Amino acid sequence: MRRLITFLAAAMLITAQTALAHNAAIGIEGGPNVSSAFVDPDVGSGFNTGLVLGLTGDLRLAEPWYLEISANWVTNGSEIEIGGQEAEITFDYAELPVRIKWLWLNDSPIVPFAFAGASFGFVVDATGDTDVAIVDFQEELNDEFTNFDIGLDAGAGVNWDLTRHLRLFLRGRYTPWFLDITEDTNVLGFESWRNQDIKISVGGL
Repeated sequence: MRRLITFLAAAMLITAQTALAHNAAIGIEGGPNVSSAFVDPDVGSGFNTGLVLGLTGDLRLAEPWYLEISANWVTNGSEIEIGGQEAEITFDYAELPVRIKWLWLNDSPIVPFAFAGASFGFVVDATGDTDVAIVDFQEELNDEFTNFDIGLDAGAGVNWDLTRHLRLFLRGRYTPWFLDITEDTNVLGFESWRNQDIKISVGGL
């Protein structure tokens, strides 16, 4: 939790300074994240339900195009089977997506949009537990995975201009992470591990 608070405080300061310098909008977002993983060898990976929470901001380039930058704390991972035991591997990511957003401008206060870009992920923690008894493997698992990831970030949503100074939004985004984050010295038997996320978030700018 201390790392989460420190990350969000630093992200808020950086995002606010950028927004003020460029007359951009900043706000908050949060919601569920449903994730799984492409694992080699196949260990019957299932879905993990986590959270996405953080800051987001956009800068108008030229209507209807915007540059959108977020700073999120994301919990992802996957349910797997190791040696006949069901287990869950969970990661905490500090995620920095950078996207180009297109708005479908119209006369309605509800404006659809679509976006695509890159997401840079920093693996802060890796933990595991089993169905038999919760066992904290945090230290060992941190040694089994690298601390950087990069992926595609794309999706769509709608803005609702509630007032002149408040815009609410709902969006869904898909993030397939590209990098194999297993260390060469991985002792869990994984030859590769690539996460993928489906995030639904609501927020305001």
